[in-house]
Amino acid sequence: PFRHPVFCLFFKIRTTTNGTGMVRFRTGAFVAGLPVKPVAVRFPFRHFNPAWESMSLREHGWRLMTQFVNHVELVELPTYFPSEEEKENPRLFAENVQAELAAVLQQPVHPLNRQQKFVYHKFLVGKLAADEALREARALGAADEVVSDAYSEVEKGVAVGGKVEE
Repeated sequence: PFRHPVFCLFFKIRTTTNGTGMVRFRTGAFVAGLPVKPVAVRFPFRHFNPAWESMSLREHGWRLMTQFVNHVELVELPTYFPSEEEKENPRLFAENVQAELAAVLQQPVHPLNRQQKFVYHKFLVGKLAADEALREARALGAADEVVSDAYSEVEKGVAVGGKVEE
């Protein structure tokens, strides 16, 4: 359908996760309403997860280089052609493409953003207490009703000493 296709590679999350879930996609690459070619990236590992999550660059580099072998799997999905509704609504378009990737990777999509992930990292390294981290992350997601709704679920538990009691 395109005479002069333009190829562009986007890593939509623009961050890494530990391979157990995905952070909600941003919408920038979907605003144009053009077809996308989703590719799922997986790092099967035995001892060290090369996905770089929750550690310094120095530690990550060292552990990556001292692991005997590192594998990566790419799963190419069919080109996704947006509907007219998705062309008008980049958020819907992004969510639908992400749902396809999440199904292939067998991971849930967490309704959080990148800034909230940084707050989580501060909590992990002890720079923020659990209640402070939750308060700061909630403030970052207050304008987004999907994210705000997620916090009502989190608040069913009380964060104590780095653990959430259910």
